[in-house]
Amino acid sequence: MPDHPPPRPTPLLGPLSPEDGPRARFAIALRELRDDAGFDAPPIDVIAARYQVSRSSLHHALRGQRIPTVPVLAALVRAWGGDEAYWLRLRTATEEEELERERLAVKAQLNRELDWTDPPLHVRELIGIKPDRAEVVARLFCELADLGDPDAIAVFDGDRLNEQRWADHQQAAFAGRVRSRDAEARAEAAAEWGEWLERAGCPDIRTIAGYAGLSSSQVAAVLGARTDPVQDWQMVEKVFTVLQG
Repeated sequence: MPDHPPPRPTPLLGPLSPEDGPRARFAIALRELRDDAGFDAPPIDVIAARYQVSRSSLHHALRGQRIPTVPVLAALVRAWGGDEAYWLRLRTATEEEELERERLAVKAQLNRELDWTDPPLHVRELIGIKPDRAEVVARLFCELADLGDPDAIAVFDGDRLNEQRWADHQQAAFAGRVRSRDAEARAEAAAEWGEWLERAGCPDIRTIAGYAGLSSSQVAAVLGARTDPVQDWQMVEKVFTVLQG
């Protein structure tokens, strides 16, 4: 364990409870790994730059909003000195637990909508059962199919019209996630850079630019999280090196 205190967590990440579910428990464990790494644990933008993974994916892992992909998890674990084999096993177990939890939740919604548990044989049969709730029911079956439920997948089998409905659902859900994720991640990254700036004694941007060999506008973009840490990794590393002293 380091002798110096660990960095305080970025406030925008927000509190998590183990009772919030498998993703929350996984995120709590990742935050503990970061804190155990000590005061010099690199911030998210630096990890994104070094390991060429998106800032938003890293932040969503720490917020408990998504189970990180293997490359994203590997970046966090390597940056903060964890055991990769252990974390991969934990990820697999968490993913299985989360999938089952989500399937049960969606099935409970379907049961409330349809008042029965057996899936329809065909989507037209599904829509005919409860026409006024057709869109809601179809969306729930889309979600179940996304989660790999075999009964839900069978509903779509051979139905070209509903395959398009499923594709539209996936595209709309993805677009919504991207817009929300990017805005949150930029705010969180800017707050984290603010903490590093404070630790360094709040040097002005011109001073940082001089030591980093960058323009003031480039430094301001890094500190404001207006850069892409994957594409602009050299700028990110130079600013971080100056703030580290």
